[in-house]
Amino acid sequence: MGTLSVHITAYITERVALGRFTGTGPTVVRHHLASLNGWHGDRALNRLTRQSVIDWMDSIAHLAPATRHSYLTAAAGFTRWMASRGLISCDPCEGVERPKIPRSVPRALNENAIAACLDACADDRDRAV
Repeated sequence: MGTLSVHITAYITERVALGRFTGTGPTVVRHHLASLNGWHGDRALNRLTRQSVIDWMDSIAHLAPATRHSYLTAAAGFTRWMASRGLISCDPCEGVERPKIPRSVPRALNENAIAACLDACADDRDRAV
């Protein structure tokens, strides 16, 4: 069966070959899954349960909601891949609640950005809008 780290490498390699991960994607996913791997340790793959995923998420509760959401998304893709290949009997991320990402507050444009927008306007009507 092997450890999670062996399967993480196989997962990322396959996704890159299929064009599913590009740019910094493989690095980000590897980093997120390294956290799960560190939490899970050398335990057997079948010991990766829904509760252990929840416990892992609790261990990263200090991170921002969007970051935790990203970590769980990476883990869910990986565990779904493992389940589809029969490496584990069921997907332990299935049904784990995703962290809620708070709505961001709109930011005002700075003076330079406002000036650039007004300079790009063709006439007074455009500037008024």
